[in-house]
Amino acid sequence: MKKNRFTKVLTTGTQSQKEAGLILDAGYANLGELGWGVLSSLGFHPLSPSNDAATLANEKLFLHVANGLSKHLGGTVDASAFTLMEPTHLDAVYLPAMQPFVSVSEARLHFEGKPPLTVIRDNRYVIFDAN
Repeated sequence: MKKNRFTKVLTTGTQSQKEAGLILDAGYANLGELGWGVLSSLGFHPLSPSNDAATLANEKLFLHVANGLSKHLGGTVDASAFTLMEPTHLDAVYLPAMQPFVSVSEARLHFEGKPPLTVIRDNRYVIFDAN
């Protein structure tokens, strides 16, 4: 990611190739939402994604990322940013119980003039670990 945009897909395979094509659309390449859910570490489990309420609850479990639209959440990207596909806001929760073939090896935040801050390593939060 650079400047709030997905710039490349680091993995291979059918789904990765699909994602690499999708991020060519400026609207879809936008980081529409980033959430740091922690409820899985407190023993909560995913709900079956049968409706929007389940999706909203599951977002609170672990790392949650969405591509696309963000204006409805206070962001700047609306439907006019999409050039290759229909406007969308696609949520994903990267919890092993929900996406067993995806692992969060590391998630870092970069702030100008400061060293990167590692938040997640090997599917668990490390930001709360004692230094």
